[in-house]
Amino acid sequence: MAAPAVPELLRLLHTPFARAAAEALGAIGPAAATGRAAGPLAALATAGPGPGRHPWHGGAQTAAWAYWRVTADPEPALRVCGTAVRAGLGQAVLRYLADLGPLASLHADAVRALLTCPGQWSRVGAAEAWWRITGDAGPAVEALLPELAPLARYSATPLVLRTVQVLGAIGGPAAAALPVLHEVASSPRRYGRIPADEELLRAVREALVTIEPNGGQA
Repeated sequence: MAAPAVPELLRLLHTPFARAAAEALGAIGPAAATGRAAGPLAALATAGPGPGRHPWHGGAQTAAWAYWRVTADPEPALRVCGTAVRAGLGQAVLRYLADLGPLASLHADAVRALLTCPGQWSRVGAAEAWWRITGDAGPAVEALLPELAPLARYSATPLVLRTVQVLGAIGGPAAAALPVLHEVASSPRRYGRIPADEELLRAVREALVTIEPNGGQA
């Protein structure tokens, strides 16, 4: 079990590794509550860098998300992550809002505005968050499809991999991605180095199963 790691992670909350420790506590979830993680996470969720303190660099969102995962109380995460997304912050906060799902419905409009923002990772994060918050796949798929473009150059970037994974999670409503995914699955060409190519092919095959569960058969 991960719970024995909680005391050491709590100690790390007072070091430059605080954000990683908060992330790990959030991954542990309710089991971290017995280690009294809630109080320190709540304090960090509203903390900013100050004299003599390590730089926090947006870690308040991580701490607020972890507090929700540990306690099941979403209020700090919704408040802190909502403020961040309205300020136009991208990838990390969008991941937390996606995890919150429908609980974050009050911030859906701010998320949708990021579907066309300049940052590619933020657009993909916004697409996933929008879909998980609202269940409305259309705008998410529309934002995701252009991010598959590197596949035409046989390039499997981490962003392309993440895009395929999100499309696979969306399932049937992502059917517009099927031609590209089938092309990758049947191509004799490699998409980059062997590990990246193999990871992409696994993600593509999994996506095809969820998007087209009957293989196109009636």
